[in-house]
Amino acid sequence: MSTLHDFLWLLLACAWVGAGCVATSPDPTREARPGPVDARPDSTRSVPVDRDTTRRPSGDAEPVQALRAAYREGAYDAVVRRIRSRRRDDSLHSSASQSLHVLLGRAEQARGRHAAAIDALNTARRIAEGEGRATTAIDRALGDSHAALYRWPEAASAFERVLGARPDDRAARQALAEVYRRARRWSKARAQYARLVRADASNGRWWARLGQCNLGLNQTERARRHFGKAHRRVPQSAEVALSLSRLHRAAGHLDAARRVVDTTLTHQSGDPRLWRRRADLAFERENLKRARRAYVRTLGSV
Repeated sequence: MSTLHDFLWLLLACAWVGAGCVATSPDPTREARPGPVDARPDSTRSVPVDRDTTRRPSGDAEPVQALRAAYREGAYDAVVRRIRSRRRDDSLHSSASQSLHVLLGRAEQARGRHAAAIDALNTARRIAEGEGRATTAIDRALGDSHAALYRWPEAASAFERVLGARPDDRAARQALAEVYRRARRWSKARAQYARLVRADASNGRWWARLGQCNLGLNQTERARRHFGKAHRRVPQSAEVALSLSRLHRAAGHLDAARRVVDTTLTHQSGDPRLWRRRADLAFERENLKRARRAYVRTLGSV
């Protein structure tokens, strides 16, 4: 009896042990559940990473942006000093080197050092050309600096390059026209101002410049017409009124000359030049009382 009893206990113990083994053995049909892991790949866990890498500029771009900010704040001396200390750095990418030289040129322009600006801008232009990049903005800046140094041929070439790339750029065309005008290349200046007034006939300043070009070419009647168009658009301009009244006077149209001066005097009543012209016109018409009053106003406005 005891033997049977012991045998039954032995069977029960084996059943318990088997159940425990089954409970702890892995189920091959069930996918193992992963525990919590770092969202980053393993390769980034062993290497320190700057978390702002995607938001901050690269090594070349960062100093360029900082220098641009300094330039916008007007710290031109600091910009020049910092760029000159590193502009020959061979490790700079070509685009960064170009940007630094453009910034250097702009800063030198702001300091009134146009020869140094031209040197920096020419370097930037060579880099841009070598990389096949556009040079329009650089050419515009070069034109400004050459014009500031009265280097009219170089300034004209620079603005012509801008117009070659952007034929509809009115600012560049106006700058080119002004360069030709100041260089007294009247035919070329007239051609540019003629294109400008065709694009915007309301601009009195451009009509006046066109009249001046015709005066330079001894085409006085055409100049008179153009100054007349300028006067109708900017009647407040004393310079336009004086030029037009002089042309009317030279042609013997004294009343027309007086009307031009009187119109502008309503806008510029304190200009002694206009009162002197008004006095001279009255004197020529032998209106001595009016001439005397106008001469008195001339002296009182000086």
